[in-house]
Amino acid sequence: MLKNLRYQLIFSEAILFIGLAVCILIRPAGLAANNGISYYGTFHNTLLPYIIALAGSSFCLVLITIFYLKGSWQDNLIKTIFTLLFFLIIGIIIFPYNVNRTYADIHATLGTIIFSTQFIISIIFTFINPRDIYGLIILIIEFVGGLVSIYYLKPAHGFLIQGQIIAQFGFALFIIHNRYKIFKSVKIDQFPVDNIEV
Repeated sequence: MLKNLRYQLIFSEAILFIGLAVCILIRPAGLAANNGISYYGTFHNTLLPYIIALAGSSFCLVLITIFYLKGSWQDNLIKTIFTLLFFLIIGIIIFPYNVNRTYADIHATLGTIIFSTQFIISIIFTFINPRDIYGLIILIIEFVGGLVSIYYLKPAHGFLIQGQIIAQFGFALFIIHNRYKIFKSVKIDQFPVDNIEV
């Protein structure tokens, strides 16, 4: 693995956005279909980059938490949450929304749990240090993306995928910016070339 915690986290998030970029390049119609990121899980030619983007990124985060967090109950809780998010994402992939109504309902429920969990985590860690202006800005980015996603969840046309990407970008920034809060049991001197700036 990369020796620098920040770069490891950036790498894990880059998998998500590079994979989505590949999907969009293959099927740019997804930007206007208003079916969100999940649109790319319904076509054979975008299925592989879609799976790599979602599951690959989440799995890397799980590996990072397992590698670094080995101490307190807070460490175990964080590992459990990121592991849960990984399996929820696997569920999103296994239950594409376009098969039938049951699949669509399961897909929507899992997606709601994922976005809600991410936002709750972001709120908790951001307000550990409410004077962190950058953290608040990142939280606002994630919140705006979430609002856009909710607003365009039902209409036939809109900006659902754009809202979801903004929300995921906000969550990615949150993880990278708050790495010393999330991995607080790890001694900073274990990362000699890392620093506390974003």
